[in-house]
Amino acid sequence: MLIMQDHYYAELIIKDPDNYDTIEIHGVRETNENPTCCEVDDDAPSFFSTYVHLKHGGLECVGDFNTAQAARDYADRLSRQYGWPVADYTNR
Repeated sequence: MLIMQDHYYAELIIKDPDNYDTIEIHGVRETNENPTCCEVDDDAPSFFSTYVHLKHGGLECVGDFNTAQAARDYADRLSRQYGWPVADYTNR
């Protein structure tokens, strides 16, 4: 199930797909200090996020999912569309 809407995809990737070179999948959890802030936690995630990697460094989130498989499916769809490799950091 997708939590974030596809408009993140449209706003980030479609505008300039040449900015990106890889897709990453990570487990994520909200921080205790600020519930609107999240951090990568591949060992004990609350949910899973799919990111696109900027060629010049950094990541941009393009989708949050309830399950790792849903994040993988979305990453695979992007990979087929743009030819980017997928790096899956979730614990299978």
